[in-house]
Amino acid sequence: MAERLARNKNIKVNLSNCKYELDTLQYVIAKNGFQELLKQPGHGDVLWYGTALRDHDLDVIKQNENAIFNRYPLMDHFAKKNIMSVILSRL
Repeated sequence: MAERLARNKNIKVNLSNCKYELDTLQYVIAKNGFQELLKQPGHGDVLWYGTALRDHDLDVIKQNENAIFNRYPLMDHFAKKNIMSVILSRL
């Protein structure tokens, strides 16, 4: 998939779930000649999530197997110190 992204300039980046990094991502998209999608959740080659994944986001991931995501399910659990300490203590 990454090889396809490197060769293809018709890459669609979905920013419908983007939060604070929108300006930076729009700059990168414009500089590389990619296409920006703001209104179509779940469509595109790259799906950018600015927040933690919710249950309905996981359904979108299951449907779109060829897309690249910037987050993984339950990733927010490892980013919080108190939850991470509980996980590590159980190990």
